Amino acid sequence: MIEGGQLISGTGSIAKFQLRVGRDGNIYQVGDDGVQVMGISVFQGNHPILQPTAIEVWKSTLQAIDILGTGESKKGFIYEVVVTNLSIAILVTGFEAYTRTRFLELKGEGIQPNTEAIINSFYSKKERAAGAIAILTEEANTLNITTINLIVSNRVIDFQNYGKCKLAYNKAYGIKFVELGLTTQAFEQLQKFLKYRHRIIHVSPLEAMLNQADVPPEEPVFSKKELLQIAQKCFEEFIEKLHSATLQLRPKNE
Repeated sequence: MIEGGQLISGTGSIAKFQLRVGRDGNIYQVGDDGVQVMGISVFQGNHPILQPTAIEVWKSTLQAIDILGTGESKKGFIYEVVVTNLSIAILVTGFEAYTRTRFLELKGEGIQPNTEAIINSFYSKKERAAGAIAILTEEANTLNITTINLIVSNRVIDFQNYGKCKLAYNKAYGIKFVELGLTTQAFEQLQKFLKYRHRIIHVSPLEAMLNQADVPPEEPVFSKKELLQIAQKCFEEFIEKLHSATLQLRPKNE
C-alpha cells in the first residue's frame, strides 16, 4: 500500500476468531485466543440468529468420525463393522446437512436462486396449475421468510437423494455436478454410499455386507476400515469441489 508517498508493506497472521453477522444485524465474535468454539448457535425468542455455516457443519461431521474411530472394543470384527457403518451413516447425514445449508446460504451471499425453476422441477403440473408459485409466495411473506427457505423447510427437496440434490443445485444456481471435475467412478461411489446408509439405518447397523442384494453380479462390499477410508475420501472430494463451485458464483449485478 502507499502511505505518505512511499510504498510500505506489512505482515499478519490468521485471526483466532471470526466475526459473523447475525440475522438480527448484530456482529458476533466467535472464538478467541485459547477459546475453541464448535457449532455455535444463537437464538432469540425461539428464532435462530446465528448458526454454523455449511462448511463448519461438514467439518464437525469429519471430526465426529475421527472421534468415533478412536474407540476400542473386545468384540472383534463386529466392532469394526459397527464403527464403519455408523461412520458411513454420519457421512451421509453430513452430506445432507452441508448441501441443504449451503443451498440456503447462497441467497444470503447475494446469489439469487431461480425459485421458479425449482417450483417447476419439484412441484407437479397439477400443483403448478393450481397456483403453487402465488401460494408459496404468499405463505413465505406471511412467515417473513423467502420462498426458497419455505420450500426447503417443507422438505420438498430431499438433499439425501443424489438425483434431487443434483437437480436442485442445477435449477437454482446453474451448478452442474458433472462439471465439478470428479470422475464418473467418484459419482457412482457417492451414490452407492448413499444407498448403503439406507440399508444401515433401515435394516441393521450390524450389516457386514452392504450390497448383499446386488451380489451377484457385484462383488461383496464388506464393512471394514478400508471401506470407511474410501467413503470418507469420496465425500470429502465431492464437498470440496461443490463448495469451490459455490464460491465462484457471483451476484448478477456484478
